Amino acid sequence: MHDIMSYRFPEADRRINNPYLIELRHLVERIRESGGDDNEILKHRAELTARYAFSVPTIGILELVAFHSPLVEIGAGNGYWARCLAGLDADIVACDRLPPDDALPWPHGGWDEMNYWFDSEWYPVQNGDERFAALHPNRTLLLSWPLLDDPMAANALRHYLSAGGTRLIYIGDPASSGDAGFHAMKKTHTLLARHKLWSWPKIEDYVEIYALNPRPAAAPTDRPISS
Repeated sequence: MHDIMSYRFPEADRRINNPYLIELRHLVERIRESGGDDNEILKHRAELTARYAFSVPTIGILELVAFHSPLVEIGAGNGYWARCLAGLDADIVACDRLPPDDALPWPHGGWDEMNYWFDSEWYPVQNGDERFAALHPNRTLLLSWPLLDDPMAANALRHYLSAGGTRLIYIGDPASSGDAGFHAMKKTHTLLARHKLWSWPKIEDYVEIYALNPRPAAAPTDRPISS
């Protein structure tokens, strides 16, 4: 089992300031001491994923991703993973089409328009949609938990490929993130590595690293993004 309740929280995790993991360590220790189970820790998932990120950034996975720096992250949310990667000296540019704004709880007007998963910004997140990927073909494209059934990830990959990008890192649960088009596109490229993350119980998220096969240059046609 690779869920966080079984994680040993090694000393190596202290190489960076990682408040998410610190909070989880205290929570796991408290639940273990009280004899609690997976259901007890899952009560805290919504709160902590909103504050930090969907996937838990442990040192092993962070080092693996940082190895492929420089990076461009599309759909970076509040920038928490970007912050952790930068803590390992990775060169990363992060963007989101609705970046968070600390000044207001709902900075973009209404529930349907805001980045409603995150309430603070951990790293400078630029305002940009999937077209931003085409501006950075010399960086590794990072897509972490793209929204379920949303074409953003597939569109970002198309733009990145059209600009000559060569490397993709995807983080997430394939059953709960991205759309069918994105996952079909991934399968046409060369999978270099796939590792299970130390996850919240019952969450099957992985990191997948792909070498992208070159495509003929052509202007990508985006699928519309759902609101």
